[in-house]
Amino acid sequence: MIHPWNPWNQLRDRWSTITYRPISSLPDGVLGCTDGRNIYIVDGLTTAERRCVLAHELIHLERRDEGHQGDKIERLVEREAARRLIPFDNLLEADWAQPLEKIADDLWVDEATLEVRLATLSEPERRRLHDRLKASRSA
Repeated sequence: MIHPWNPWNQLRDRWSTITYRPISSLPDGVLGCTDGRNIYIVDGLTTAERRCVLAHELIHLERRDEGHQGDKIERLVEREAARRLIPFDNLLEADWAQPLEKIADDLWVDEATLEVRLATLSEPERRRLHDRLKASRSA
């Protein structure tokens, strides 16, 4: 398995001036946010969920996004976070006989991030994954 991009290492090494702040609540449906100096992530998330939310917020920092972002920007950030957190070779190695929840757990991401990665595969990636799944079924 290829070691994916690690948002915790990025926070430590690249964004050392940014403070990670667990928070008891954010508006409904919001698991994390940043004000450019702090990253706030809702308490009580799983390790995989925290990792995915942190990755998402770090990408907002890279983009220098300020304030609330519209759906288009959020989708772009979700896609980039999924791509960084789930290297394609790790998808190829996954045990696709398992439920998606278990595959996500094995990849150390939440199910939503895995779903984004799968939905946004490039056409060559889609073909390679399809061929890999087809070959494993006939084996």
